[in-house]
Amino acid sequence: WGAAKETALFAIHHQDEWLHLDEIAAYERLRKHHKGVWDDKALRGTMVHDFAEQWAAGKEVDCPIECVGYLDALAAFYADHEPEWLQVERTVIYDEQPGLEYAGTFDGIAKLKDGTTALIDLKSGKRYPVETTLQLAAYRYATHMGIYDDMGTLVDSELLPIIDRSCVLYLHDDGAYELLELEADYPTFQIFLALRQVWNWKRIAEAWEKANKEQLTYAKKADVA
Repeated sequence: WGAAKETALFAIHHQDEWLHLDEIAAYERLRKHHKGVWDDKALRGTMVHDFAEQWAAGKEVDCPIECVGYLDALAAFYADHEPEWLQVERTVIYDEQPGLEYAGTFDGIAKLKDGTTALIDLKSGKRYPVETTLQLAAYRYATHMGIYDDMGTLVDSELLPIIDRSCVLYLHDDGAYELLELEADYPTFQIFLALRQVWNWKRIAEAWEKANKEQLTYAKKADVA
């Protein structure tokens, strides 16, 4: 949405860039601008995540000027909550119910100054509270965390720490941050599993429809006749 908004503003304020072009050329000019904005935002988000991971590991961070505000926000979070990172960038696996298996990688689990253990998802862009709540519930109630060798092969697993809170940490480019607790509880996890079941059903139904496309087309023509 952010990239689309910036492209719309570009089209309004820079009409000299595309108004004189034919329809195809104008479309291509605006498409390239949108892609550039989108790629820039995606790259910046990846960089902020990488810097946060390095900081959590106690490493020195060499930050480009465009990310300084985000790291100022992270520093303010550290000052206020004094996180002690128990796990950082770990892959979780759920394999308790056949057909509903999944895997994903969370940002971190930390013991905070108030004594609670928080599952934390780092964000530097637009808010998606519903999706993020489901995502955190999936991380929190996964069966275990994977242990991988240097080749990326799963060799063992271990249980997640007991989690008291599920939070999203929003970092802003002006140096401000927000730590919001989301209701990623067990009932929410059950909703996540139900949605996975719906997704599985949809995938199977679409595969069946594709495999029987000719038969369905013939039946439709017969009905018309």
